[in-house]
Amino acid sequence: MKRIAVICAHPDDEALGCGGTILKHKALKDEIAFLWMTDGIGARLHANQDDIKKRNQSHQKAIDFINPDFTKCESFSDNELDLVSFLNLVRATEDFIKNSNPDIIYTHFYNDLNIDHALTCRAVMTATRPGSNTFVKEIYSFEVPSSTEWAIGSAQFTPDTYIDISNHIEEKKQYLDCYSDEMREHPHPRSIENIVALNQMRGAHMNLKYAEAFVTLRRVIND
Repeated sequence: MKRIAVICAHPDDEALGCGGTILKHKALKDEIAFLWMTDGIGARLHANQDDIKKRNQSHQKAIDFINPDFTKCESFSDNELDLVSFLNLVRATEDFIKNSNPDIIYTHFYNDLNIDHALTCRAVMTATRPGSNTFVKEIYSFEVPSSTEWAIGSAQFTPDTYIDISNHIEEKKQYLDCYSDEMREHPHPRSIENIVALNQMRGAHMNLKYAEAFVTLRRVIND
């Protein structure tokens, strides 16, 4: 049994980026812990208290669906992590890691269009730096449809690790449905159809039916 931590900027990132992988770990009876940095809705221009309540209900529905061993949701400002002290982001991440003690971390890709995604990844890598008491040997970054593929610059998401989720694709659809208000109509990349299509394409890269793809940020193999 392994201890798995998923560290995200917003509720729904985990389902979009590695929902099938989470379900696979759940089936293996691994311990699962989640950290979210923001509520994922506070920055929306016309969001009111009803919208926030609805989003929180969706988040709780997703938590109930996975039934993780440990969860933590920080209250940093949504889509404004660039205005938060980076030291505070790192300390929040370190505290979570001390409590969850993960063997493996899944988090965002460092060159993501969404500033919260990019800074969450940076906080993870800083919090787990070699020599620290929160060092983690395995860290993988996932892609979030309608965000990661829209990033600018030369560092594009080029996966080197694939996890077979063929036996969990139907469950992943149910997981995504917990966040139904965040899903979009086809042909948007965050539609259920295109998320499944992305997993099918990633699977095809490895001659699998469905897969989720990751960029390895760290993997240490000891004797």
